[in-house]
Amino acid sequence: MAARTGCGVNHPCQRAHEMPDCVEFNRQGNLNMSGNGKVALITGAGSGVGRESALALGAEGYSVVLAGRRGDALAETISLAPAGSTTLAVPTDVSDPASVDALFAAIKAKFGRLDVLFNNAGGNVPSTNFGDFTFAQWKQVVDVNLNGCFLV
Repeated sequence: MAARTGCGVNHPCQRAHEMPDCVEFNRQGNLNMSGNGKVALITGAGSGVGRESALALGAEGYSVVLAGRRGDALAETISLAPAGSTTLAVPTDVSDPASVDALFAAIKAKFGRLDVLFNNAGGNVPSTNFGDFTFAQWKQVVDVNLNGCFLV
């Protein structure tokens, strides 16, 4: 890690910040997100923030692995990807250890490496009073939002 002062990132201080040696900034002080040769995994990539993140990383040259519960939503994300993007869709339930194992086996088989993980998958129940939650609803939220982060 190299300490750099005044890196140009919008922050309130000018103290030395620890950054990996691979982090680069352009002349305007913006982070260089070039993904040339890098592989990124996005969980929850079938919609919302996950989809937009996958598309943005693909546009920056990353090979993008899209993970999510719904294969049709992952296919739609791929259809929106920039021409020439390298993508791999792996329907995955992040709360299921076997499903997560299959995800990483697919990544290893196709790319042999993983450089970036955006652990974005999450869920909730439809708007309801907390006292009206069933145990099954509670368990589903915890399995995806907490256990899924651990497993991935």
